[in-house]
Amino acid sequence: MSALTTPAGRLGALARAEFTLLGRSKATLLTAVLIPLVLPFSLQTFVDGMEVDEVGLSVGLVLLPAAIGFALLFGVYSALVGIYTTRREELVLKRLRSGELRDVEILCGTALPVGATGIVQSLVLVAGSTVLLDLPAPHAPHLAVLGLLLGLVMCAALASVTAAVTRTVESAQVTTLPFV
Repeated sequence: MSALTTPAGRLGALARAEFTLLGRSKATLLTAVLIPLVLPFSLQTFVDGMEVDEVGLSVGLVLLPAAIGFALLFGVYSALVGIYTTRREELVLKRLRSGELRDVEILCGTALPVGATGIVQSLVLVAGSTVLLDLPAPHAPHLAVLGLLLGLVMCAALASVTAAVTRTVESAQVTTLPFV
């Protein structure tokens, strides 16, 4: 008698496999983790030269949303386009579709590790910016969390659409440029 699988079990199994593959891909890991954390702080000198105090902002209030945007663009969107395109070229998606997994489960399971990385990066950026840039607590933190989650979903959806029109893994760097 075979064991019955649940959508959550199938999704979890695929996400674990994708976490393993993400850890093995040094280039994707570097692009998804290091660049979004370093890039915003390299812009600090540029933002220091802007007169943001006149409009009621601080350097931290300008850099934090930019940092989270970089994390979503580089860490989630760009990485997922490359991952989806690679899986398609290697016929992994075709093999997964011939099994029990549904299309939505395949897309979500593939996106979960990169999405989790994006959430962790955003939390690190918020904590780091709060300490290093002396940011006040947001007035409506629930809206910030909702915005982050919607941004993750939007980046994953855009990545799947972009990967559909991307012919090769090499061209994935070019097809992501309009959004980046």
